Amino acid sequence: MRRILVLILFFVLSQGHNVAMSQSDCFSDSVTLRPCDSATLSSEELNYLIVTPDNDGIRQWADTLARFRNEQGISTEVIGINEIGENSPITLRNYFEEFYDNLQGHTQQSAILLFGDYDNDPTKGITSFYLTNHPENNISYLADNKLVDFNNDDLPEICIARLPAADARQAELMVKKTMRYEREPSTNPDYYNRPVTAMGFEEERWFQLCSEVVAGYFESKGKEPNRLNSIYLGTPDSVWSTYENTRLIIDYFGSKGLNYIPDNLKHITDWNANQDNLSYAINEGTFMIQHRDHGTFQKWNNPYFSNNEINNLYNEDLTFIMSANCQTGDFSYGEGDNDCFAERFLRTENGAVAVIAASQISYSYVNDTYVWGFFDYLWNDFMPDYGNNDICFKYPAFANIYGKYFLKQSKWPYLSIHKNLTYNLFHYFGDAFLQLNTEMPQKINLTYPNEILTDCSSFTISKDKKTRVAFSVDGELIATSFGDDNIINIEPFYKEVKIKVVATKQDHYRHEGYINVKSHLDYDELNIYPNPATDVVYIEGKEIKEVVVYNTFGQMLMRINNNSVTEKMELNCSTLKKGLFHLHIIYEDKRVVKSLVVM
Repeated sequence: MRRILVLILFFVLSQGHNVAMSQSDCFSDSVTLRPCDSATLSSEELNYLIVTPDNDGIRQWADTLARFRNEQGISTEVIGINEIGENSPITLRNYFEEFYDNLQGHTQQSAILLFGDYDNDPTKGITSFYLTNHPENNISYLADNKLVDFNNDDLPEICIARLPAADARQAELMVKKTMRYEREPSTNPDYYNRPVTAMGFEEERWFQLCSEVVAGYFESKGKEPNRLNSIYLGTPDSVWSTYENTRLIIDYFGSKGLNYIPDNLKHITDWNANQDNLSYAINEGTFMIQHRDHGTFQKWNNPYFSNNEINNLYNEDLTFIMSANCQTGDFSYGEGDNDCFAERFLRTENGAVAVIAASQISYSYVNDTYVWGFFDYLWNDFMPDYGNNDICFKYPAFANIYGKYFLKQSKWPYLSIHKNLTYNLFHYFGDAFLQLNTEMPQKINLTYPNEILTDCSSFTISKDKKTRVAFSVDGELIATSFGDDNIINIEPFYKEVKIKVVATKQDHYRHEGYINVKSHLDYDELNIYPNPATDVVYIEGKEIKEVVVYNTFGQMLMRINNNSVTEKMELNCSTLKKGLFHLHIIYEDKRVVKSLVVM
């Protein structure tokens, strides 16, 4: 029987724009954005399901990632293919639809992570749909998107991501890169100030428009984008593009609109970027690279960059890659080191922490529009006419989904017939809840008690609204806080423990600390003998009222009331099995926990 996740997270997202869109030449009529369908979400439940092959090595690292997210307040469960049934696309989709249906009635953000490479063998990887509706003759392509398309409109109902680990070594590397990226964000100002926009000019395309709109936006935010441009075809002059609907783009993003781009491209004077420039930019450190040009399975065309260059990278500060090209995300391509471009970025020690890329030949205009939707999710003022999006955490995996829904409603693309293809082609490779680092990190302002007592049922913390705080014991969530909720309610403990405290906030250092749960009395104020015991235990102390016995699982076994409230009690332990037990001794309206061994 399928387990339903009981997952609680106080999480505020104004995760999607208002469903009433701007009525202009830029946008069509209103559309419902199902993955992020509430404009004002608060105290939300958040579900994360990680699926692994039947491979103990990969499963181990999936469990490590799950614990990392659980401790952060993102309630997570790991499940193997054997628990789902079989490694077939239909079986997976049916299971994911059941998972999704069980989430209904809640306005929550949810995600599914496929933690494994593409393979039909359930011990080696996780399968996917191979679609055959590509306009190019005799071409089929992988589409994880169809695993979460439950109404056959080619749009996902829930966020899906993939970490393409082919074995335990790769799984370990990907998890460690993810954790290092979030625990140790770059402290280099240039890393955040110099996002890379790379493109190859082609007069008939929107490559140059797509790239320069993003670069111009970052300039408007005070950053200094690193433009790495070259020429694929033609000679750049004053014309942005010769294709239909180009004027809509220029009017919206140009001098008559948002003013991200000039009315022509004469401001670009350097068209000589190459693989050395890209390698240098990555090695020096940049939080993001967007490449817009042609691509194949193992390379970008202009500026050129291939798997060979990835293998030679030595950057310590990992980057995020938006590969808006053809075929660079075909995760069925090759084996071992002969893998696809996106996989190579993730399977090396350096390089990238996450990649978005297409699994086959993709198309201009729809790709560009999808990219702009992607950025509009992460930066709410990128297209201010398109609703009011004020997200608290920048998750590229969710931006990937959002970009597809933006593409659906847009009137911009010239070849709009390729919209549905684009929904299925673009994949997010990385942890679904990876938080993109975009600004110099700051320290989280947070206070909480260093110590509480075992009988404590609530305590107060201090933080701001956009800080998520989670409290866990041995990897199990016991409480979360987000928004205005600063009172933490918990169940009293039956023994002394350490509560792990993890706080996260966009563009802030991850905070990890502990609260010690202690008893009221020093142990020398109680006299418990004999210990270990066989039949009878005597407890001497101050006006003892009650003794409650728990096993190591926290199950209550017996409760003894001391009606006379004497300073000595007798406990018959002959009915207890051999082992370790915890005594809760109540006195003067206080509680102390003491361990007892029964022989």
